[in-house]
Amino acid sequence: GLFILVAWIAYVLIKKYNPKVVVTPANYSTSDWNPEMIPKTELELRLEAAIAQEHYRECVRIYFTFIMKELIRLRRIQWKRELTNYDYILQMMNKDGFSDFNQSVNIYDLVWYGDYEITANEYQAVLPHLENHYKSLTAEHE
Repeated sequence: GLFILVAWIAYVLIKKYNPKVVVTPANYSTSDWNPEMIPKTELELRLEAAIAQEHYRECVRIYFTFIMKELIRLRRIQWKRELTNYDYILQMMNKDGFSDFNQSVNIYDLVWYGDYEITANEYQAVLPHLENHYKSLTAEHE
């Protein structure tokens, strides 16, 4: 189900590809984006602002950061600046939540590294997975 959704979104995004439209966060460059160090409340404010400004690409990035923060808190992954999302997938292999994490990485990589904006409808299509993945992690207790 989700694979088909991600494949459809990939098709739609590639079809609409526009390399001139790139949104970067206001205060964090890509190299400064450390999920351990960004306070959750700041992320919540950034999410509200990104939704209000219809910066859905940034919304996906923020949800992915929420997910990463929880995986770090649960000690399922160890964050390091030099690691890639593929490295985190390898860290998650054979751990609870691997499938959800793998799908979240696929969504994030497609949207964030694709350098194009997603529409409100495309965001609404991926939001349930990202929200549910995040909520499932916050519901866990150490």
